[in-house]
Amino acid sequence: MAAVITILRKPVVEQMTGLSGSTIDRLEASGQFPERIQMGPNSVGWYSAEITDWIASRPRVSGVEASAQLETYPSFSGLSPEQLEENRKKRAAKVEEAKQKRAKWIEEQTKTRSGNV
Repeated sequence: MAAVITILRKPVVEQMTGLSGSTIDRLEASGQFPERIQMGPNSVGWYSAEITDWIASRPRVSGVEASAQLETYPSFSGLSPEQLEENRKKRAAKVEEAKQKRAKWIEEQTKTRSGNV
């Protein structure tokens, strides 16, 4: 049986982590939070396993020791930094391909509507 991959939308991620949307955005931009995935032209989500792993990786200490731990990039789902980078590149390529397809479709629709086909 194939593994089920669950994608979480932002309100669920906010609820699971206890973080605000802007904090999630800031942590993601700094590489301290899992990267979102593009689900459609106007929708994004996160892999539930990556969010669960991120939560589990949070330090249970306080003070200076916790600050030092937060500066390191966490490993999600046991992937190496090279594997994470490869996955990021693959997702970026898919997003770019989808953008190009959408631009082509819009161009075709514009031509059809203006009678330039």
